[in-house]
Amino acid sequence: MSVADPQTVTVNAVPYTLARVSSETNKSVYSTADGTWVERLSSTYGKRNRRTARFEQKKIAANPFDASLNQEVGMTVMLTVDIPVQGFTVTEQKDMVVGFFNQLTASTNTVLLKLLGGEN
Repeated sequence: MSVADPQTVTVNAVPYTLARVSSETNKSVYSTADGTWVERLSSTYGKRNRRTARFEQKKIAANPFDASLNQEVGMTVMLTVDIPVQGFTVTEQKDMVVGFFNQLTASTNTVLLKLLGGEN
């Protein structure tokens, strides 16, 4: 079963509508019409199960080595949840992910900003 189509992701108070552009077994891709924002949701099964969500942005930016040239650049944010085949309920998995996100974003994103700034 797939998540709803379309998906909406809000970045810096701007909502982006991503329509499903691909759907395969255990994998779906959602994108804006121009392809600048893409979300990929997938699951893999084996000795451990993995759930992966990827959110990607492409844009044109100035070339830092030649100001007269622009170049396409991209950024990806990923979440991978690695789960044993049994032992954790979906609620326990959700609680762990939410707790982790809350820790990263607490106190106006303090830990997240430190991580993005290269601190560990």
